[in-house]
Amino acid sequence: MNKDLEDGFGKTKSPDNSGAIRIWINVRRDREIPDFDAVSALRYEQDGLEKQQKYTDTVIAMATEHMGMFVNDGLKLEEKDIYSMAGDDVRAMDGVYPPIVALRAFKKALQDYLLRTEQYERLKRVTEKLVCTCRNVTDYEIKDAVGRGKTTFELVRDFTGAGAGCGSCENRVREIVG
Repeated sequence: MNKDLEDGFGKTKSPDNSGAIRIWINVRRDREIPDFDAVSALRYEQDGLEKQQKYTDTVIAMATEHMGMFVNDGLKLEEKDIYSMAGDDVRAMDGVYPPIVALRAFKKALQDYLLRTEQYERLKRVTEKLVCTCRNVTDYEIKDAVGRGKTTFELVRDFTGAGAGCGSCENRVREIVG
């Protein structure tokens, strides 16, 4: 792969800063249906992530097998998916799985591809998550409210409606607000 032709790039450090990975991707575009673009090639370099090699190999295989993974599907991958495909039964602590560094770098490369190709709405649509089911408010909308100066739960609630219904999302809204 020629570095000048790569469509997306992502890099991530391990949580303890003991290693890092860099991933470059090429994407095969579908002229008729933009959401059908898929990873056509992938190259990576990593330092100090020997303990995660099994998971790196799993991410790479999932991304490139069968003519490449669709970009939208890659952005929806979660750590639990990688652990499952690698054959490990890892339990989540409080619903959060231990981070897989290669997965995070791969998703950054996919996001970079969407940014480079100016597919901003698609990036938002694929990466946002519903936080408040009562008022149909996503994490993107909450972050946007914070960016507009709504820096407390109460201000975000009043601006977006998130947390104004049943209240079950209040802790998540507060977490996003920071």
